Amino acid sequence: MPEPLLPTTVVGSYPQPDWLVDHAVLKAQTVPPQSLYSGQHLEVGNLSATSGYGYLTTRDGTQLSVQVVLPGPPDEGPYPAVMEYSGYDPSSPSTGQPQYEAMLPPSGYAWIGVNIRGTGCSGGAFNFFEVEALVETVTAPSIEEIRLMLRTLLAERFRLQVRREPVEMPVFVLAPAEGELKTTACADPKAASSYVPGRIVSCTPPLPMARFAQFLSRETGRMVLDQTGREAMTFELHWLPDTAQPQPDSPPSLFTALREQLGLKLEAQRAPVDAIVVVHAERPSAN
Repeated sequence: MPEPLLPTTVVGSYPQPDWLVDHAVLKAQTVPPQSLYSGQHLEVGNLSATSGYGYLTTRDGTQLSVQVVLPGPPDEGPYPAVMEYSGYDPSSPSTGQPQYEAMLPPSGYAWIGVNIRGTGCSGGAFNFFEVEALVETVTAPSIEEIRLMLRTLLAERFRLQVRREPVEMPVFVLAPAEGELKTTACADPKAASSYVPGRIVSCTPPLPMARFAQFLSRETGRMVLDQTGREAMTFELHWLPDTAQPQPDSPPSLFTALREQLGLKLEAQRAPVDAIVVVHAERPSAN
């Protein structure tokens, strides 16, 4: 008699569009007999009697690397489980996912890490693709030319079709705070404009405000709409990234730095944003 199903949460990645699924394999066989799964066992690992590493065989014969950490002895199960199915070595004995292993078994959950096909020690192929293309010009193309070539490649090789439509979502509006906008002197007036987390330099040439808003979008996780009324500004902006540990001499947060250093503010609003919707895509044509 089959064991009763217990709650299982799957934490995965790499969502595959329909054209990346091997339907020939799925259609050629019905659901495998229970013996395919019940006959597979993991050897007890060296760490403890509740850990194991090994391989699971899928219906098409591919072997996937797997790690299992139980919250207690196997004979006291079954246990509810959390599974990660990804390409980031969740089944690796040397790396694994220590944050999950330390959190889940003490809470009564089994932790299962499975490497997807073609990654880590798992067999099979990571069924994506590598597209080759040649630039027709002799000189190095500009960024605008590269974008145009990429659009052509996606349309011709992937048969990609998209449409734009407005979608209302939470955004930040970049606008002047009280008083005049501020400009700060560049430590090196000849320094190229650049962005890294914690610093934006707008010097040579000054960043367009639309580009500045894009950098702020990366930091805030929301679309930032420019309503400053300025084309460009010269400045250096320094702030403490969210992932950094504060120190006595650390710069302020991004929101505070914008107000104090540039006289700008980010206001949370909801607004329609131009979104790209993928209508159709196919496996790319051969190189």
